[in-house]
Amino acid sequence: MSNGSVYVSELLGIPVLDQSGEEIGRVKDFFIAGGEIFPKVSSILYGFRKDYILPWEMVLIYNRRFISTKVSKSDRMPVELTRQEILIKRDILDKQIVDIHGAKVVRVNDLELQDIKGTLSLTSADVGVGGILRRLLGGKTREWWRKKFDEKGSKNLISWAFVGPIQPQLRRLELNISRQKVAQLLPQDIAHIMEQVSMKERELLFKSLDKNTAARTLSELDPDTQVKIVEKMDRGEASDILEIMPPDEAADVLGDLSEKSAQQIIQAMEKEEAAELQELLEHQEDTAGGMMTTEVFTVSPDFTCDEAILKIKETGREVETIYYLYVIDEQSTLLGICSLRDLLLSRWDQKISVGMTTHIKFVAPHSPQREVASLISKYNLLAIPVLDEEKKLLGIVTVDDVVDLLMSYYLRNT
Repeated sequence: MSNGSVYVSELLGIPVLDQSGEEIGRVKDFFIAGGEIFPKVSSILYGFRKDYILPWEMVLIYNRRFISTKVSKSDRMPVELTRQEILIKRDILDKQIVDIHGAKVVRVNDLELQDIKGTLSLTSADVGVGGILRRLLGGKTREWWRKKFDEKGSKNLISWAFVGPIQPQLRRLELNISRQKVAQLLPQDIAHIMEQVSMKERELLFKSLDKNTAARTLSELDPDTQVKIVEKMDRGEASDILEIMPPDEAADVLGDLSEKSAQQIIQAMEKEEAAELQELLEHQEDTAGGMMTTEVFTVSPDFTCDEAILKIKETGREVETIYYLYVIDEQSTLLGICSLRDLLLSRWDQKISVGMTTHIKFVAPHSPQREVASLISKYNLLAIPVLDEEKKLLGIVTVDDVVDLLMSYYLRNT
């Protein structure tokens, strides 16, 4: 066999024949060499009760029924296995890897080998049902069964090019080989993957992310996982990541930590961010104050529409939403609100105070979540301001926060 592919499950257990055609053992496993995109099979582990090693150069013919070799029975080379080598069955089969296209964790059910430039190489991991059935049937798999698996789409191959290099002493396949690829996924997908792996692997995966991706991924995790991740982190590292997160989401994470941990992280932050989070933490979690973000786009009433547009371009990325412009005076008192739509439809030289609405729907920091959700729903708002008793703007609650709240309630009750 020099072309096409063969699966490891189809080769395990087949006879190994010496140069005279006598059976000298059965295939037990395959040694592979690391450092290649498609790792080469370097030797075969075979034998009956005792283990022998057969260099791939000594193979004459291989197919799904037998492996014919150049060696004689008396020339067999016994081997003592260590953890330094890499064996396909022992070290790779049944391990978990991350399917970066499906953004999920899958198990390696079988492995595809192909002849590449005269050398049998590991080319794909089969994570489909076909891989399981093939292993159950082993060498008894008939050709029509093979075709049937493929026709029904039960073969689900992940190219080894997407898996990555493997190293000796591979204890767990998944994160050792896929972290770099995982880091290219959307934070929502990374969070989904993290929820499917062990805590130790979550930590490894999270540490492999750059700070911006880590911050966005942390925002997508459920509160329990957030706490477990942050509690394991160095305080300085945790403060750096929480500073990148939207303040309301960072405050939620800190609020779920122990008082000691939260204060240690806050103390490691820059003064401005620390003060902002400390203020948010003073509000009850189930109130408007506990839901709000302090990243609000504000303008002076003297701004023209042209100046407001320029400010959006300069600083709009720093706030959670730019759909509403909040017009405040020097004491931060909210004077009015101008929607982005109204802004774009106004004359460029018009004062923003001319087009703003002064009929403001707002909530107090102690307003319950239900009231916030009710007002946003009733008036079809994208965000609602949170004002203190003197009508000073403290922050806003966005419709995203309300949707998250409703989803959380729905999931708890289904």
